[in-house]
Amino acid sequence: MKHTKHTKLKRPEIGNFHRNEFAFIGSNCKVLQKLMSDLSDRLSADLNICRIDEEHSADKHEHRFKIGSHRYDFDFDPYSSFIDQALVTQVADAVFINGNHFAADNQIVIIDQEKKESLKKRIQRLTNVIAVVLKDGSTEPFDFIQDLLTDKTPILKWNEQNKLKDILEKAMRNNSPELNGLVLAGGDSQRMGTDKSQLYFHGKPQELYLLDLFDNIGVTAFLSKKHPDAKDPKTITDTFTGLGPFGAICSAFRADPNKAYLVVACDLPYVDSDALKKLIAERDTSKIATCYQSENKEFPDPLLTIYEPSAYVRFLNFLSHGYSCPRKVLINSDVKKIRLENDEVLSNINTPGELESFKKRSDSRDVRSPNSLHQ
Repeated sequence: MKHTKHTKLKRPEIGNFHRNEFAFIGSNCKVLQKLMSDLSDRLSADLNICRIDEEHSADKHEHRFKIGSHRYDFDFDPYSSFIDQALVTQVADAVFINGNHFAADNQIVIIDQEKKESLKKRIQRLTNVIAVVLKDGSTEPFDFIQDLLTDKTPILKWNEQNKLKDILEKAMRNNSPELNGLVLAGGDSQRMGTDKSQLYFHGKPQELYLLDLFDNIGVTAFLSKKHPDAKDPKTITDTFTGLGPFGAICSAFRADPNKAYLVVACDLPYVDSDALKKLIAERDTSKIATCYQSENKEFPDPLLTIYEPSAYVRFLNFLSHGYSCPRKVLINSDVKKIRLENDEVLSNINTPGELESFKKRSDSRDVRSPNSLHQ
């Protein structure tokens, strides 16, 4: 076996700058800056847009990042310090880029007669043209880009910026991270004295019940376990050990940082398919998480929550400052909170006393512990 010096990790699919990156190319920089600014304003009610440009003054060679009212200037080559730029762009929902200076995975091409030759020189940057905008009386795209377009590529007039806004929003929606389920079943269950994931709240081990719920709503789900299970390929083993649910969530993102995870703890016996479907229906991919907020509790619940890929960096930031509480991450981050009228869904069972109370309220259910199955 070939020796490898570093652990091979799955990397996030984030293009040059961001998962949702769009280069505007084909006109002079002032025109591109104005177009990016106008579109950012049109989208700003719902989305946080980062704009990336080059400093154009003669004595400076900085790269300018602007997010809302905040501007960041870097005097390095952006491709040699990708981690630094990622730390800036991670807070954005999308990145608009001056395509005269930088490449991006998606392009909006401006047809400007005065910049025809300039665009021709940059044709290698046109890898996925999602729209063409005709400027100053142009009636069709240049011949040399025709082969890069499809029958479905939108051709817009300059005054159709609302249509371009809709195209960008659709592209971002279509690029939403795929959602997986994650059943937290690797806890020590110290207070219960027996493995909570194996408790029978619904006639079967709770971990299997939750997996079935995900299967019934068409979501691929994984078990989060402390130790590997060679028999079950749908097990994600903790690689951030000793950190409880916080470590389990980080371990899932380490396994696949391109997926979002609907996290459910195995000690929530009242969770049903309706609770999962409501979270999915209300999901906001522009936030790091979508979570339930009980009417009678001050803080959101972190263990029945959808975490987007952007949450991974947020979790690692908190960990680097000595915090390992998922709830603290939610409280101090940009999340979507769904008000929950039925608090019972978030009721957990942690102790034998709580289990007995649940049994008394659930006479019609087959409620058993692993030990009782052998008696």
